Amino acid sequence: MTTAGSTIRIISVPRNEADLPLPENCFGTLELHPWHGESMNSKFAQTAEAPKFIGIGEVGLDRLKGKLSLDGQIAEFTRTVLLANNLGKPLTIHCVKCFSELLELYKRLKWRVPTIIHYYRSNLKLARQLWEHTDWVLSLPPAICGQKELLDFLRSNPEYQQKIVLETDDPHHGDIEAHYKVISEALDISYTALQKLMLEQFKRLYRDSII
Repeated sequence: MTTAGSTIRIISVPRNEADLPLPENCFGTLELHPWHGESMNSKFAQTAEAPKFIGIGEVGLDRLKGKLSLDGQIAEFTRTVLLANNLGKPLTIHCVKCFSELLELYKRLKWRVPTIIHYYRSNLKLARQLWEHTDWVLSLPPAICGQKELLDFLRSNPEYQQKIVLETDDPHHGDIEAHYKVISEALDISYTALQKLMLEQFKRLYRDSII
């Protein structure tokens, strides 16, 4: 996220790196990534309570690269969602080819914390489905530029711009300032207006943890 003259980063921190200091201008979320196959145990739950972690994630489901079976991923994800809900900390969700399962879990668990779908690069049809059934926010990476229909929709329906944030996933995957410039042009709003919108989004999602 860029603000006037500076960049603020939110990084996903594995449990085994939780004791390391965060880099300058960074906020952390505690991850239980489906690629690693770890369990949501008492140590994770205790660590997640720390004020340095403003959210929980990445967590989620991955049909292609998840280390556990899908049933195992669903069990760990369910426990993590309930923890986030109890702590009142936002969720960042990694989801690959499991959106139907994710929506079913949401219908059953009814978690209340703000939820961000990490690295969303799919089409407008799925985005509309998610927005229709949830109040989730889609985090759009540079790869979203290939989804012209979605960007055109966001430009023509500015009220839906409140349902997105922007990311690069990793600095090596793109420059966040360049991403802002491309998206501001795609949405036909000024770079400064987009900065202001994203800052308001993050303050809302993370309850003013970011100033």
